[in-house]
Amino acid sequence: MLSVSGEAQRINVALARDKRIGIIGLGRLGAASAEVFQRSGYELVGVSARSDASKARAEQRVPNVPVLSPQEVADRADCVILTVSDDAIAPVAEEIVAAGSLQAGNIVVHLSGRCGLEVLESARKASAIPLACHPAMTFAGTPNDANLLASSPFGITALPEHRELAEGFVQAIGGSSTWIAEDKRTMYHAAMVFGANNLISLIAVAIQAMAAAGIEDAGSFLAPILRASLENTIQLGPQALTGPVRRGDIGTLHAHIDALRELKPELIPGYVDFARFTAGMALREELNDAAILQKALVALQSEGAPE
Repeated sequence: MLSVSGEAQRINVALARDKRIGIIGLGRLGAASAEVFQRSGYELVGVSARSDASKARAEQRVPNVPVLSPQEVADRADCVILTVSDDAIAPVAEEIVAAGSLQAGNIVVHLSGRCGLEVLESARKASAIPLACHPAMTFAGTPNDANLLASSPFGITALPEHRELAEGFVQAIGGSSTWIAEDKRTMYHAAMVFGANNLISLIAVAIQAMAAAGIEDAGSFLAPILRASLENTIQLGPQALTGPVRRGDIGTLHAHIDALRELKPELIPGYVDFARFTAGMALREELNDAAILQKALVALQSEGAPE
């Protein structure tokens, strides 16, 4: 675990405008970060982009910024932002430390949701300031990504003496911050996967199934009910649940699976598994008579993969 000195003084400054920014990794989030910091008035001294797709993003999104190696980016920057994959954060940090590219007092920030400060231990040992600042947002690679990043809530983790600096980093681009304890970041990120990644999968499957029902513009047709379901759930939690699982309409559940078997058999395992999960949640939350929900669970247990 990272050590914390009881004698350390709190840093009570926002990210100063004269801080030179460097970004290592130019995927969707890296490109959005480069745009946001540049338009927020910071000097973007370099980006690191290894793949052809990343180099194309650099040319399109920040054409006047040099594309450099990770070490060269760190050499030029006061604040190094790592937007590489989770597994690459520690090795990249170690790489720039080993190259002597970090100066004491430099800021090293990663934007990962799962990882905390331990992946930046090499930077801390080099007397740099490690911060974990994750934007609670999804980025699809569109021109609107920078706007989404600038208005995102961030989950931040820092040493106690650097907490205000982490808040200042987020404030510099217009975001808001919420503290996440080091030992809770993995659970925090798992919640993001439930609420964002899994939701995308569910909606994409719903659109496929609706298209199989003959609806040409399935996405637009579903949009109102999807938005209403999201808002209702945010306000009401599990009480927002509607549909045949909550009602215990066993005949409807079997009819759905029969229709899927005829038109989209590959969707049956997902339908059954999620219906079971939903029935279990409805039972725990007492959304209907327990006996009715138990019957629904038994019915769903009898349904298997398509023949």
